[in-house]
Amino acid sequence: MSRVVTVACLDDVAGQVVTDSLALDLPGAVVLRHTLRFADGVGGGFVRSLYGPWGLVEAAVADATSCCLTCAVREDAVATVTRLADEGRPVIVVALPPTVAPGAFVAHLAAEIELGRCHATLAAVVGAVEPTTLTADLLGDDLLHERGLALGESDRRSVGEALSEIIDYADVVAAGDLPEPAELELLRHVASPSTRLWLGFGALDGQAALALDHDLAEARRRLDPLTVDGRHVDETGQAWTIELASARPFHPQRLLDQVELLGGGRLLARGCFWLPTRPGHVCAWSGAGGHVSIGVAGEWGEEPPRTRLLVTGVDPADRDRVARAFHDCLLTRHETRQTHWPAPDGLEPWLG
Repeated sequence: MSRVVTVACLDDVAGQVVTDSLALDLPGAVVLRHTLRFADGVGGGFVRSLYGPWGLVEAAVADATSCCLTCAVREDAVATVTRLADEGRPVIVVALPPTVAPGAFVAHLAAEIELGRCHATLAAVVGAVEPTTLTADLLGDDLLHERGLALGESDRRSVGEALSEIIDYADVVAAGDLPEPAELELLRHVASPSTRLWLGFGALDGQAALALDHDLAEARRRLDPLTVDGRHVDETGQAWTIELASARPFHPQRLLDQVELLGGGRLLARGCFWLPTRPGHVCAWSGAGGHVSIGVAGEWGEEPPRTRLLVTGVDPADRDRVARAFHDCLLTRHETRQTHWPAPDGLEPWLG
């Protein structure tokens, strides 16, 4: 039975360094790597490469003709892993293209394994990071397309959004170099308490990655706005994390009025909230580097609705500003007794 290690990254060089370091530590490992090809700034196709310590095994070019580029890469990667497993390859290291979130690929592969169509098991998902630019990448206001990293014209994600999703999903966050103290401190605030940190070449451990079983449910839980992990990190430097929580909903108009106070600046924030105008909806909040995304993430059902944001930053003034804005957006105790709320509430462009 083949074992599959998955590596996701924002920076291609960082991803390749971690991928190759892990593969060299795994006798018989073959690396599956997809390199995206763009035509006039939009997705056009990809090059699939298979290689190992002995050199290049296979290279093929394919076009994404029937679906989006990332979907085409995911389908091809799962099909190739299935083929390699049938060939008896003991270890397969999948190197995803930069900014491709690992969750969809891993879920697709897990489904094929569950159905008995792929004879493999899931080892660690590793998020490769560039340690020298962590603060700028996570908390800066760059968009992916501004760095040439967007996965097509419709990819409007921020750099921080893409990187934080990789860090949240990964079982291990790894880097070939040691971060500076400030970057390391921020990473400790951002990474889930259950995530392992392998920083520096001496810490990259292919055998440990191979032995680690990927827990799909746990990884999904780390991404779920309802179950964002609390952080218990000693604040010894600039980085800070606050947990803002209440049983009360946000006031729709005050939320619109204060969204910049709540989400602007060098911040990383995730969580959930609810509104009196939409009492049954779980509203998700995701913010990075001043870019805020909100949307409906499901229904509360039998769960009591709540408003809870986990916010990380490095500027002291942002901490007090965000805390004040959070509490200002909440319904007052008098407002909680109000039974009729006018519609529309002004949030239709985001929440439907």
